[in-house]
Amino acid sequence: MQNQDDDDDAMVEEHQHDEGLELLQVTYDTIAELFGEFKQVVDKVRAVVRIFRRSPTKNDAILQTYVKREFGKELSLSLDCHTCWNSLFDMLSRFLQLRDAV
Repeated sequence: MQNQDDDDDAMVEEHQHDEGLELLQVTYDTIAELFGEFKQVVDKVRAVVRIFRRSPTKNDAILQTYVKREFGKELSLSLDCHTCWNSLFDMLSRFLQLRDAV
Protein backbone atom coordinates (compact mmCIF):
# COMPACT_ATOMS: atom_id res chain seq x y z
CA MET A 1 0.00 0.00 0.00
CA GLN A 2 2.83 2.43 0.86
CA ASN A 3 4.55 1.72 -2.45
CA GLN A 4 1.38 2.57 -4.41
CA ASP A 5 0.99 5.88 -2.54
CA ASP A 6 4.61 6.77 -3.31
CA ASP A 7 4.06 6.08 -7.01
CA ASP A 8 0.93 8.24 -7.07
CA ASP A 9 2.78 11.10 -5.36
CA ALA A 10 5.66 10.84 -7.81
CA MET A 11 3.45 11.36 -10.85
CA VAL A 12 1.75 14.51 -9.52
CA GLU A 13 3.25 17.90 -10.22
CA GLU A 14 2.57 20.41 -7.47
CA HIS A 15 2.90 24.18 -7.65
CA GLN A 16 3.33 26.16 -4.48
CA HIS A 17 4.01 29.89 -4.39
CA ASP A 18 5.80 31.17 -1.32
CA GLU A 19 7.58 34.52 -1.29
CA GLY A 20 9.17 34.41 -4.72
CA LEU A 21 9.87 30.69 -5.08
CA GLU A 22 7.88 28.22 -7.10
CA LEU A 23 8.34 24.61 -6.05
CA LEU A 24 7.82 21.94 -8.65
CA GLN A 25 7.74 18.34 -7.55
CA VAL A 26 8.18 15.83 -10.33
CA THR A 27 9.29 12.22 -9.79
CA TYR A 28 10.76 12.68 -6.31
CA ASP A 29 12.95 15.66 -7.28
CA THR A 30 12.20 19.12 -5.99
CA ILE A 31 13.17 22.02 -8.24
CA ALA A 32 12.81 25.58 -7.02
CA GLU A 33 12.53 28.37 -9.56
CA LEU A 34 12.48 32.11 -9.03
CA PHE A 35 9.57 34.03 -10.48
CA GLY A 36 8.19 37.54 -10.65
CA GLU A 37 10.17 40.49 -9.37
CA PHE A 38 12.72 38.24 -7.65
CA LYS A 39 13.68 36.65 -10.96
CA GLN A 40 14.08 40.05 -12.61
CA VAL A 41 16.35 41.33 -9.83
CA VAL A 42 18.49 38.18 -9.78
CA ASP A 43 18.81 38.27 -13.58
CA LYS A 44 19.98 41.90 -13.44
CA VAL A 45 22.54 41.08 -10.74
CA ARG A 46 23.81 38.11 -12.79
CA ALA A 47 24.18 40.37 -15.85
CA VAL A 48 26.21 42.96 -13.90
CA VAL A 49 28.40 40.28 -12.33
CA ARG A 50 29.04 38.72 -15.75
CA ILE A 51 30.13 42.12 -17.12
CA PHE A 52 32.83 42.44 -14.48
CA ARG A 53 33.80 38.74 -14.46
CA ARG A 54 34.30 38.56 -18.24
CA SER A 55 36.29 41.77 -18.61
CA PRO A 56 39.59 42.02 -16.73
CA THR A 57 39.85 45.69 -17.74
CA LYS A 58 36.48 46.63 -16.26
CA ASN A 59 37.15 44.59 -13.13
CA ASP A 60 40.76 45.58 -12.43
CA ALA A 61 40.85 49.14 -13.72
CA ILE A 62 37.41 50.32 -12.72
CA LEU A 63 35.69 48.19 -10.07
CA GLN A 64 38.72 47.25 -7.96
CA THR A 65 39.77 50.90 -7.73
CA TYR A 66 36.54 51.75 -5.92
CA VAL A 67 36.59 48.53 -3.88
CA LYS A 68 40.13 49.20 -2.63
CA ARG A 69 39.19 52.76 -1.75
CA GLU A 70 36.15 51.62 0.26
CA PHE A 71 37.40 48.37 1.86
CA GLY A 72 41.20 48.67 1.69
CA LYS A 73 41.54 45.35 -0.17
CA GLU A 74 40.37 43.67 -3.37
CA LEU A 75 37.03 41.88 -3.26
CA SER A 76 35.60 40.31 -6.38
CA LEU A 77 32.03 39.64 -7.39
CA SER A 78 31.01 35.99 -7.51
CA LEU A 79 28.65 34.35 -9.98
CA ASP A 80 26.16 31.74 -8.79
CA CYS A 81 25.59 28.23 -10.04
CA HIS A 82 21.96 27.60 -11.02
CA THR A 83 21.87 24.21 -9.28
CA CYS A 84 23.36 25.32 -5.97
CA TRP A 85 21.15 27.68 -3.94
CA ASN A 86 23.91 28.56 -1.50
CA SER A 87 25.84 30.12 -4.36
CA LEU A 88 22.86 32.38 -5.11
CA PHE A 89 23.00 33.66 -1.55
CA ASP A 90 26.78 34.17 -1.82
CA MET A 91 26.42 36.08 -5.09
CA LEU A 92 23.68 38.36 -3.76
CA SER A 93 25.41 39.03 -0.43
CA ARG A 94 28.71 39.95 -2.15
CA PHE A 95 26.83 42.16 -4.61
CA LEU A 96 25.09 43.95 -1.74
CA GLN A 97 28.45 44.40 -0.01
CA LEU A 98 29.97 45.97 -3.15
CA ARG A 99 26.88 47.77 -4.46
CA ASP A 100 28.31 51.25 -3.82
CA ALA A 101 31.49 50.40 -5.71
CA VAL A 102 29.50 48.90 -8.60
